[in-house]
Amino acid sequence: MERIARRQQRIWVLQALFEANFRNLDASQTLANLIEREPDAAKADYTQKLIPLVIENLEEIDSKIEQFSKDWRIDRMAKVDLCILRMAIAEMLYIDDVADSVAINEALEIAKEYSTEKSAKFINGILGAFSKSLEEKQEEIK
Repeated sequence: MERIARRQQRIWVLQALFEANFRNLDASQTLANLIEREPDAAKADYTQKLIPLVIENLEEIDSKIEQFSKDWRIDRMAKVDLCILRMAIAEMLYIDDVADSVAINEALEIAKEYSTEKSAKFINGILGAFSKSLEEKQEEIK
């Protein structure tokens, strides 16, 4: 079976989350629509794991975005940027085999390709602050 790169899978997740945001879809419908457009996504385990993680934990993820986005409400953010943030924060919170630095780097690369250079800086600021807070929590536990 052909291995699908995680970058490609993250791009599919971004596209699916973008659609779900506008159409208010649940995780299963979002996945079904993605697979209809991109049949290879049916073989993409990471995609099938990440989409439900984001959609089912949207309230917690969005609260983290609001907490670390200084003076920016979620409803004012560019939708692509918001979807990228949601995806990266879900990776950082719920997926143990992805280092925070990898989630952040992937988010920035995808932002540069699908959004703007300013967006990448905005996303980096939020994700960097969030990552730092996670590190501080880990230090408190030790």
